[in-house]
Amino acid sequence: MPTKRGVLLALMGLSVWVIGRVLGSQAAEQIGFALIVLVAVGIAVVRVGGRIPKITRRIIPERGRVHAPVTIALQIHNDSRGRTPLLLLEDRIPTGLASRARFVVPGVEAGGRREVAVELRPQQRGRYEIGPLEAEVSDPFGLARSQSQALGMSSFLVHPR
Repeated sequence: MPTKRGVLLALMGLSVWVIGRVLGSQAAEQIGFALIVLVAVGIAVVRVGGRIPKITRRIIPERGRVHAPVTIALQIHNDSRGRTPLLLLEDRIPTGLASRARFVVPGVEAGGRREVAVELRPQQRGRYEIGPLEAEVSDPFGLARSQSQALGMSSFLVHPR
C-alpha cells in the first residue's frame, strides 16, 4: 500500500524521532512523529476512501474509417457516500495508435460524475483492442496507493475509406 515515497518518509520520520529521543530534542521527536503519522493518514485515506468508482468505456464510433477521429471516453460515477481520493487511470492503446492513455482525475464527490476522453486517428485499417484499464487510488501526497483493474478489453473496427 505505501509507495516508495511513503516508505522513505516513514523511515525518515522514524530516524528523526530516534535522533530527537537520543539527543533529548522534543522538537525533533515531534517532527519525526508527525512524519510517521502523515504516512499513516495517507494509508488510512486510501484504505477507507479508496474504493474504485464505477467506470464505463465508450468508443465513438465503434466502426471508423482510416484517418478519421475515434474517441475513447471514460465515464466515472462515484456511487459511494464519500468523496474518492485522487484517481489515476491508465488505458492500454495499441502501439499503432498510441502507447497509453493516462488520466488524472481529482477526487469525485459522492454521487458525482466525471468524463475524460482521448481522440485517436488510426492510420491503418483493422481491429483494435483497447484495455485493460488500470485504476489507481492515491492520497494527495502520493504516500499510499491502491491499484486494480477497473475494466477489461474493448475493441473497435477501422475500415478503408
